[in-house]
Amino acid sequence: KLTNREKRGITFACMNSTGEGKNGLSTLALKFKDGSIVEDFRAEVNEHKGKSFAVFKPPENSP
Repeated sequence: KLTNREKRGITFACMNSTGEGKNGLSTLALKFKDGSIVEDFRAEVNEHKGKSFAVFKPPENSP
């Protein structure tokens, strides 16, 4: 769910996929210099919502 904040910001939750043992959702807030960017951002997120992407797995010898 994308929620508008003031006129130039947006908040949303996303899956925490850092692989550091912390599971669940993280809430992020973004604030843009120009309010029109919020609508562009919302459109891009909605376009990609529901699509699945390959999970990145670093090589075993990766630091």
